[in-house]
Amino acid sequence: MQSVLEPDGYTFVNFDYPSTQQPISVFADQLQQLIASLDGIERIHFVAHSMGGLIVRKWCQQYSDPRVQRMVMIGTPNNGAEIATMLKKNLLFQLIFGPSGQQLVSDPEEFISTLPTPTMEFAVIAGARGTPDGFNPLIPGDDDGIVTVLSARLAGAADYLAVSVLHSFQPWAPDVMQATRRFLSTGAFRANGVREPIPIER
Repeated sequence: MQSVLEPDGYTFVNFDYPSTQQPISVFADQLQQLIASLDGIERIHFVAHSMGGLIVRKWCQQYSDPRVQRMVMIGTPNNGAEIATMLKKNLLFQLIFGPSGQQLVSDPEEFISTLPTPTMEFAVIAGARGTPDGFNPLIPGDDDGIVTVLSARLAGAADYLAVSVLHSFQPWAPDVMQATRRFLSTGAFRANGVREPIPIER
């Protein structure tokens, strides 16, 4: 991703977080500390994969910065991960995925339902096989093996793109990288500038 975006003159700051050790709110606080340290930076964009998008949404709930412009969310379980819902009572899942993994369940009473729509202009890339049962027959609907298309889609997105790529490989997919590059620079995934927004239901 960095090699594709470098020609556009970006400064890259990777935000790493121990996803199995702390809840998402802790990572949002750490993200704020990182953003506050970016002296001399006039504009900030986010490119977030999977849980990273939820961390940014949690950051939006607690913080703001006028320098933040756009975000691309890649394979983010914006409406909860069915896998997490299915396995939330499994002791092995709890051990491996830790407290933040428990927050990924799709439940109207749980953590994800409390997160706001991002405050910056954002777009969503979802992994999809293009079939009714997706890559993973154990979870309902089309999916990328872990996150369903319906979970990734978030109302209010300025643009939307589905790619036939498994969840973990999405950030390295050429079409994902090129679409991300275009959105950050033009506000649209496609070269022709046509957008497919996800409307907010009234």
